[in-house]
Amino acid sequence: MNQPYISAKAVIVREDGNILALRRSKTCPRRPLSWDLPGGDVEFGEDLGQSIIREIKEEAGLVVPEVTLFDAIGFVAKDGDYWVTLGYVTRVPQDAAVVISWEHDQYEWITKEEFLQRESTDRIKRFLNNTNVRTESTKYENSNHPTSVLPSEEGRR
Repeated sequence: MNQPYISAKAVIVREDGNILALRRSKTCPRRPLSWDLPGGDVEFGEDLGQSIIREIKEEAGLVVPEVTLFDAIGFVAKDGDYWVTLGYVTRVPQDAAVVISWEHDQYEWITKEEFLQRESTDRIKRFLNNTNVRTESTKYENSNHPTSVLPSEEGRR
């Protein structure tokens, strides 16, 4: 029997309304050179909110005090495993200093529209479409979109 797995991704919004985009390195085992959001697997027994706060620190070197859950997507990976990915949003100051992990070779602060034009997964693009980033007020709103399941997606995170 295939086991369900849980992962989390974060839309990190800077004061100017731009979001943090990370490019996976060419040595990254999954989807090298594609654009991603900070995040990863939830460890067994780990608090869901704390898992994404940990992943943000590990992958971007940022310490965030809180995150807001705004979406969840279920999908079957190529290997047949069932994954649920939780989408979170958080804000950081304009001068937030990003330090990327070995998994990434580049980062940029870009608009949501710019990110949507880059090579990424359907899951990441859905998270970006489902979060309402208001650049003029540097606020975010929770999505009104219900949790739903995508039929399938290549890769795991």
